[in-house]
Amino acid sequence: MFINSFVINLVSTPGGLESLGASTASKLTFVAIAAAFLLLQALLLAATLYAYRRFGEPNWIPRRFFTGLLILFAVTTVGERLVYAYTTATGVASISSLTLKVPYYLGLSARGVLHRLGVKVKRSQTFQLAQGNLNYPLHPLEVTTPAAPLNIVWLVSESWRADTLDAEIMPHTWAFAQNAQRFTHNYSGGNGTRVGMF
Repeated sequence: MFINSFVINLVSTPGGLESLGASTASKLTFVAIAAAFLLLQALLLAATLYAYRRFGEPNWIPRRFFTGLLILFAVTTVGERLVYAYTTATGVASISSLTLKVPYYLGLSARGVLHRLGVKVKRSQTFQLAQGNLNYPLHPLEVTTPAAPLNIVWLVSESWRADTLDAEIMPHTWAFAQNAQRFTHNYSGGNGTRVGMF
């Protein structure tokens, strides 16, 4: 779930993890967790090999029945992935929205492949205004264009905590902020850059 190009870049870039506040203790914790998973797998493998050598090939389940179960599992798994990819690409939210209730469910996106196969792909909204999840704006926006529009530059930093903007942690940015307009009572729309900017 968490292995993607961003994470690989973050781990492989010198100082990447440190930029997120990772310390030696957190790195040792990650290594210990990975080692524990590998140890668990090794113990399960050793127990399986021991049982196989001690008791021989298990005969409590017929081989054909077991093979049939494996085939059924493979077909069901691949079928479920294809249904999810198709419904999300075509905007059928009644099926794809069910996965929001499944913990740790990983969706499969195949918009590019389906588009090349001739399927009409459309992007579905993550929220629906008709259900009242977002009530904005409350009134029509009234804008008066100034005679000399301001030159506004957005400096956007992903997941930047406001309390780190001080003279000790970020001296240059702090110096810049002293001569700029700062809005310190903003209520963010979310903890990600895209929804936070909105």
